[in-house]
Amino acid sequence: MTISRSYKITILTGLLMPMTLFILGAYNGVMQTLYRAGVIRDTAVAGINYYQGLTMHGVINAIILTTFFAVVFGHVTMTHYLKKEPPKWSYLAASVLMVTGTLVDVVLMIMGKAQALYTFYAPLKNSPLFYLGTSLLIIGSWVAYFGWIRTYRQWSRENPGGRMPIAVLGTFVNFTMWFVASLPVAYESLVLL
Repeated sequence: MTISRSYKITILTGLLMPMTLFILGAYNGVMQTLYRAGVIRDTAVAGINYYQGLTMHGVINAIILTTFFAVVFGHVTMTHYLKKEPPKWSYLAASVLMVTGTLVDVVLMIMGKAQALYTFYAPLKNSPLFYLGTSLLIIGSWVAYFGWIRTYRQWSRENPGGRMPIAVLGTFVNFTMWFVASLPVAYESLVLL
C-alpha cells in the first residue's frame, strides 16, 4: 500500500523528533546519576540545575517519547491492517498539536521555567505555558485516536462481517485506556495547575 506524502512526513516527524529529544533526556538521566552519586557537587552543570535536568529527563523520556511512539505505532498499525490512512485532518491536527506542545515544553524546560518534575509535583511551580504545552501533546494523541476510530468504522462498513485485526484491537484497547487515564491529567494541567 502506498501512503500519501503528508502521512509519511507525519510518521517520520513522530519518530525523529522524540528520538532527537531522547539525546537530551538521556543526557540528563546520566547527569542525575552523577549528581546523586556525589560525582558532581555543583548546583548546575552547563546551565542546567538538578530539578531542571530531572524534569527534562522525565518529561522527554516518559511523556514525550512514549506518547509520540504510541501514536506513530497506532498510525502504522491502522494503515497496515486496515489498508487505509486515517482522515488527513486527524493526523495533521494531531501532529501539529503534539509538535507544538512538545516544543513549548522543551523550550520552557531549557529556559528553567519548568522544574516541577514529570509528575507535575504541585508544590513546585512551572510556567502556565508548560502545562498548556503538555496538554496540547496529550490532546493531540486523542485527535489521532479519534481519527483511527473513524477509519475503523469506515473499514467495517466496507467489510461487513470482517473481523477486527488483533493489532487494531490492541491499539484501540491501549488508546482507550490512555484516553481515560489522561483525561484527569489534561484537567489537572489546564484547570488545577
